[in-house]
Amino acid sequence: DGRRARGSGPLTVCDRPAFMDALSAGLSRVGASRRPTALLLIDLDAFLGIRGTYGESVGETVLTEIARRLQRHLRRYDTVGRLGSDQLGILLDSLREKADAEIVGRRVLEALQRAIALGSDNVTVGASVGIAVVDDFDNVPPAEELLRRADMAVYLAKRQAGVRCLVFDNASRESVIAAAPSLN
Repeated sequence: DGRRARGSGPLTVCDRPAFMDALSAGLSRVGASRRPTALLLIDLDAFLGIRGTYGESVGETVLTEIARRLQRHLRRYDTVGRLGSDQLGILLDSLREKADAEIVGRRVLEALQRAIALGSDNVTVGASVGIAVVDDFDNVPPAEELLRRADMAVYLAKRQAGVRCLVFDNASRESVIAAAPSLN
């Protein structure tokens, strides 16, 4: 189910349906726990190009290495899912503070900026991270809405020079709508 004890073997990356189920379950606990929950959406910048150049099996090797690196920055009850061919999601359930989500996002970026050895070649994947946090315990959005918010944050992070990690807020929604009227 994508959960694991810290340092207890490789991180399991669940598929999109299992991740969305975990996200819905996590959101259903927010009201009772009164603790922030966050979704980190990781858009792997060069992953499709690496897979296209080196092949599917090397792409899976790179994904395994990415999961191994992520493991160092996550807690045993955080959940990782593959949401698309070049997107991963991380559910950070029951955070101490809202700001912890951005700290984890920046650590994820640092981990993904280091080169990955592929035989005699080194490749760098890189990423952009969009973060959506639920900290209004009486107004918890459904999982699909939280995913939309994280996706808007990724969209903006990719388009702002030097910004690779962005936390969604209502200004994010307005910026995305202004930049891409077709999303309205």
